[in-house]
Amino acid sequence: MGWCEIYQRLYKTTNYGKAEANQCPGVRYFPLYKDWLIPNVMDVGCGTGDTVELMRKHNISSDGMDWVNINKNMMVRDIRQEQSLAGYATATCIDVLEHVDSRYIHFVLENLRRCERAVVTVHCGPAKSHPPHDLHITQWPLDKWDREIKKTFRIAKGVVLEKNLRKLYWLE
Repeated sequence: MGWCEIYQRLYKTTNYGKAEANQCPGVRYFPLYKDWLIPNVMDVGCGTGDTVELMRKHNISSDGMDWVNINKNMMVRDIRQEQSLAGYATATCIDVLEHVDSRYIHFVLENLRRCERAVVTVHCGPAKSHPPHDLHITQWPLDKWDREIKKTFRIAKGVVLEKNLRKLYWLE
């Protein structure tokens, strides 16, 4: 079974990534980054689409893309491949990069760079659930994430969250 199928099954059979189960960091951290968003927003790696739906409830024009087909209102795209983000001023990518093979991180960041601004979070430790697969396949320490992100963006602000396990970046 490939990674896409693993995620497709998780989203359909568990609370993985669901806001109502407090499993959606995009929703949890929204109050911290909402003022950085310039519409239109593209949520890259949107999963269930809960973050996009929250932005829309706050009258922030937004769309989402992910490689899983969970929410019919989101686009199904491989975010590791070049994506046109024409018409989007801000990209969000919340707790996604650690799920991407390190060989493709640069490509995802380049996609995000197509927007004027970005909001990104990374998680730097192993996934706490869903054995037998550790879903965090790129487990870099936060200083390594800083260096990788700085290759593509200027970090306007960064805040360490959750006992040094996660970092929220405001990028331009």
